Amino acid sequence: MSTSYELEWEGPFYLLKSVGNSFWSSITAKQKGIYAFCWKVDDDDSAFMPHYIGMTENFYERVTQHIKNILNGTYYIYNNGSLNNNKKEYIYNPNQQELEWFLSNYDEIHDVLSEYFKCLGIFMAPSDNIIPSDNITGEELYNIEAKLTKDVYDSEYGHILDSPEPRGKINEAIESITVTSKGSLGSILPKGF
Repeated sequence: MSTSYELEWEGPFYLLKSVGNSFWSSITAKQKGIYAFCWKVDDDDSAFMPHYIGMTENFYERVTQHIKNILNGTYYIYNNGSLNNNKKEYIYNPNQQELEWFLSNYDEIHDVLSEYFKCLGIFMAPSDNIIPSDNITGEELYNIEAKLTKDVYDSEYGHILDSPEPRGKINEAIESITVTSKGSLGSILPKGF
């Protein structure tokens, strides 16, 4: 039995209001649903590459947690130039470099992160914008997130994605899901988004 979901994406929103619509002041930020961090590859908000896909009970709280993890050396930090060229190269890899290295090189990392935060577009599909949305469960959101992650991994953007590999998440329920998108993100990303 197949289940179909239609997501209506809102965004892009940005961490810095000087770049565009502020994520922090968005009404949507206090809702639950699916989100995508996308790397902006042009200046007019028409081209993005998916970078991370997640689900949450509160967009604002989850994005805040991500930012704290970036700033405290828990997450990878990417070479922005490599992302612009559809590649993934690390400035800092927490699995291979000590936190001492992170702290010792913080001036360089700060400059890289300033640019990274300018190019990070956040798209949100609040649960109220997911059809059918009547009492959508956490398990359904998890399955939609996993399906989107799998679809992007299977696309031309798979190598740039920073979400956990979908293999552990894939099960029969996910394989039977069809996800279509409309709104701001649907026309930018690969089929299945």
